[in-house]
Amino acid sequence: GSTLVDNAMNIGSAGYRFKDLYLSGGAYLGGTAAANALDDYEEGSWTPTLIPHGGTAPSISTDSIIGYYTKIGRQVSLNFEFDLSAISGTTTGYINISGLPFNLVTGAGYYPVGSFTNNGINWARTRVGLTFYGADKMGFLSSNNSSGWGWEQFFALTSSSVLRGSITYYTT
Repeated sequence: GSTLVDNAMNIGSAGYRFKDLYLSGGAYLGGTAAANALDDYEEGSWTPTLIPHGGTAPSISTDSIIGYYTKIGRQVSLNFEFDLSAISGTTTGYINISGLPFNLVTGAGYYPVGSFTNNGINWARTRVGLTFYGADKMGFLSSNNSSGWGWEQFFALTSSSVLRGSITYYTT
């Protein structure tokens, strides 16, 4: 019979690849421990929604709202875009983005900060960052040098505001 040898055989090569791989269990990368198991991967779309935290929602019309995500194990990466065409009514609530496909794990060390770009927005402070406002919403936290932190409010948005951003975080 044959002698089994550990870590000595390739499946395919750069010039001779297999087309598809179907498994009834997970794949293990770099070891056999549970942490090495690639047991969850998904991609999809989500519907980001602008909502107020503490206050009344303004009336918002958009030219487009787009949201995509990739989830690998517990790590979630979100991308979104809001392209506003009109905003009116009460605009004093903190800007929150809801509709996230997965909640954030909360606690020490779980304070993800994302990046974003924008146009047509009049932020109240000079340094603005995208972060979580609780386990299921994101918001825009800002500061002016050493004068403290504050959440940005809807009155910063205009009828020509565009927000594009991404954030990576961990879920349960």
